[in-house]
Amino acid sequence: GELFAPWGVLDDDVKFVIDDITSQSEGSVATVWHFEVGGIPMPFSRGVSYYRYNAEGEVLYGREFVEAAVKPGNPGLTFMNAIFPLLRVIPEKWLPTNPSPSRAVDHLAV
Repeated sequence: GELFAPWGVLDDDVKFVIDDITSQSEGSVATVWHFEVGGIPMPFSRGVSYYRYNAEGEVLYGREFVEAAVKPGNPGLTFMNAIFPLLRVIPEKWLPTNPSPSRAVDHLAV
């Protein structure tokens, strides 16, 4: 509830729980988190977030990795092994580039 209260998007019994937090260097922080409803951890609600911020506390860059509901396991690895050789021959100009530090938060499912 409280964290999302300004947006009015979650019921009071929904909690955003930070399981771990670390800041190894000035200007960055990482968290491991999950959601609970009525004190019960919800399936597929875990994630990891990483942020870089400036001296004023403004977020410069963020990346969120959210637990995927579908985990492909061995078939996924087989598929990736089939794709990797193709990626090696694709011209670099066609591949996505790393986001700039000023870009908004990226959301990824892992």
